[in-house]
Amino acid sequence: MKRILLSLLLLGVVLTGYTQCVECFYERWFFGTYYVTEVQSGNECSTKWWEGTLISTTPVTCDVLPIELSYFNVNNSNGVNIIIFETATEINNDFFVVEHSINGNDWDIIEEVNGSGNSNSPTKYVVEHNDYSNGDNYYRLTQYDYNGDYEVFDIITIENTKIVKIPIGVYNKMGQEVSDGYNGVKIYRYSDGSFDNTFGIGIGSGFNENGVEEYYHGDTDGYVYLHDSGNTFDGTNILARYATPDYDYGDLGTLKTLHYVRVSVSAEGIVNPELQVRYDFSNPDTPQPPSNFLFGTVNPPSVFGEAVFNINVFGGASAPMVRIPVQGSGTSNNFTVITDDNKAPYKINGFYIDFIPSGRR
Repeated sequence: MKRILLSLLLLGVVLTGYTQCVECFYERWFFGTYYVTEVQSGNECSTKWWEGTLISTTPVTCDVLPIELSYFNVNNSNGVNIIIFETATEINNDFFVVEHSINGNDWDIIEEVNGSGNSNSPTKYVVEHNDYSNGDNYYRLTQYDYNGDYEVFDIITIENTKIVKIPIGVYNKMGQEVSDGYNGVKIYRYSDGSFDNTFGIGIGSGFNENGVEEYYHGDTDGYVYLHDSGNTFDGTNILARYATPDYDYGDLGTLKTLHYVRVSVSAEGIVNPELQVRYDFSNPDTPQPPSNFLFGTVNPPSVFGEAVFNINVFGGASAPMVRIPVQGSGTSNNFTVITDDNKAPYKINGFYIDFIPSGRR
């Protein structure tokens, strides 16, 4: 396998004029390098150059790796073994063969994957394998050249433990338990908590053993999910953004200088939103505020029997208006309310904008 060149620069000497010129680098790099400049046949090169001087016409073998493999990995995702490999470069690469074995000695072909021929940029390949065994599974990658030469890469392995699913319940589409002989669509519940035949994201509710109403939905992955409550899913922040359309206030040709904005907020607890303002459809040529404007602390109104000292505002409105001084001007603008925390939920009810027309463009 050879790398095709049209010219070689050797210590100031340029060798040109060979339309099938190749460059072969030998292991004796620190003691000098043979530069081969003419293809005779196959992977043999006839003319050898030593630092720009012709020294021999004896055919020599020029071996260059057809691909540079960056990685070859396997992982399991949702019950499927995903084999992923990537090449950094490819030279005359015809195809790959991905094989599977349960003992590392006997191999079965999973898939043949077409190569990219010649490529100087990273190329990723993905193969999925469903029919694997419970326990250790081995995978082997072989690359084939256009001329039939091939290279076998190191074997990789993954330990798979399949969960045996035992049916423990049968239900109809209404969620009612039925017998296995039911004449209609049956949904089986299994010992691992999964269901089959779930239909999209249909939301329903029911009461748990404590008499508390809960909401569920069946997803297409075969599981039924409980709609939980709280301000975070796993202890991390939840990014929330509410963006308005672009407002021109009835006259797109007039500049408006904003002074302040009043925002109506209904909060279930203490929140500290920020307000982002962008002018002229976020045009980069229009000066934009360098940072967001702060709401300050928004407290929830007090509810009899639920108020917390120093948090709830006794007698406060259920949707207080928060006044936020802002800066900037443009023919139009939009607002985005942003929080990135694990504080209480809140709702934006509306905006009141104070601006002064300041000329036309």
